[in-house]
Amino acid sequence: MDASPTALRAFLKVAEELHFGRAARALYLTTPALSQQIARLEKVLDASLFVRSSRAVELTAAGRELVPLAREAVGALDRIDSWKRRRGAPSLRIAFSDYGPLELTFSIFDAVSEEMQGVELSFVYTHRDEIIEVLRAGEVDVAFLWGPVSHEGIRTRILTVQSRVLMLRESCPLAAGDELKVSDLARLPLLEPDSSDPAYLAWALLSPRPDGSAVRRGPRVRDLQEALAFVAAGVGGYLVPEDVAAYVRHPRVTSRPVIDAPGWPFSVSAVNENSSHIVERFLKIVEGVANPSQ
Repeated sequence: MDASPTALRAFLKVAEELHFGRAARALYLTTPALSQQIARLEKVLDASLFVRSSRAVELTAAGRELVPLAREAVGALDRIDSWKRRRGAPSLRIAFSDYGPLELTFSIFDAVSEEMQGVELSFVYTHRDEIIEVLRAGEVDVAFLWGPVSHEGIRTRILTVQSRVLMLRESCPLAAGDELKVSDLARLPLLEPDSSDPAYLAWALLSPRPDGSAVRRGPRVRDLQEALAFVAAGVGGYLVPEDVAAYVRHPRVTSRPVIDAPGWPFSVSAVNENSSHIVERFLKIVEGVANPSQ
């Protein structure tokens, strides 16, 4: 397996920032996801690229040697992409509103890269509240997102449904058991995801509750990194899909499944009118990876 352009761009961003957290935010990744990309690149190249300590990140000798080579390679690929666009090469614009399930996402784009060679893929990070509008406006062709999607003129295919888990401070009394129920959540403020959609907020916070208990609302958080910091500080808990809890780590934060909560769907959406052969081919590949038995 060769070094991928995505991995080289990730390497260059870390080399520029010398900080995995800042580089991850710039790339719209979680820090663990970025670390996995770098680890795979190091395995492919059979070389250690960074020295990490609790205080600093530094390039190794091999990392310093790779920087100009990676810049040259990425620059060449960018020039090829520009040339393809000038010649009217087929393209597909893909939006994300948040981090997807790691293994599923990697598997999807491995398959897409193999089966849609010659199609230029571009990626756009879009706030969840805006993702349907950018689809309708034709600014992107397809979009991946967590949570329910029900909008007129939008077709949505659920790829996986994950259990909900509560991220909470390790010293919180709710962390004493192995699992939680929705009724337990009344004992802890829940951080609100950054959304102006009342229906989505209610769904994300599990409101209304089957037992009629009120939702204790905590502060609104802009992103997962801010939520993690608030949870670590004991401000409240944060409900997320199980994959998110699995790859987001903090020494003061743990997670517990909420066993009677509705699952958290991850889906791909496109506008009904957009039936181009490229979009249809992409959706077919995505569904084949997500549901190989069908």
